[in-house]
Amino acid sequence: MKKLLLIVIVSVSLFSCSQTPKEKLLSRVDKMANTELVPNLKDPKSFEKKEVTLDTITTKKWILEMMNSNVDRMKENLDHSNTWIDLDLAKAKEYMNENIPLKKENDSLAEVLKHTSDTSIVRIEINYYYRAKNGFGALDVQNTKFCYIPKDDNLIYWGK
Repeated sequence: MKKLLLIVIVSVSLFSCSQTPKEKLLSRVDKMANTELVPNLKDPKSFEKKEVTLDTITTKKWILEMMNSNVDRMKENLDHSNTWIDLDLAKAKEYMNENIPLKKENDSLAEVLKHTSDTSIVRIEINYYYRAKNGFGALDVQNTKFCYIPKDDNLIYWGK
């Protein structure tokens, strides 16, 4: 009975010591925040960590964001073109010609999108919320960003 109890206690203590990949990443973020962020605050002693959120950016999500951004820019160009059509035909053509490379880019992105999986991770964006004194001495909740690139195992401090 004593041996069984000892084995259970030892195994529980060993398993509780190991960190998940998420915990390892968060501890790396905390270390980087202490070396990169805290020394640059107005009052480093007032620093308090509040919350850390992760946002995984997959290849598919990133491609869709790029495509949507291109569509928005094409709509803006079309609106500008319609505005200028009565005033200056050359200016209206200029806005319309800006849509040609955007359309080509969207076509190539759509082709890539067909062959991408939902699970391939490009980067993980980390929103780091903290509380610290501002220049006037008042405590503010602020946030900063970190970026983790799993392919290179690289953690980057983006700042504000």
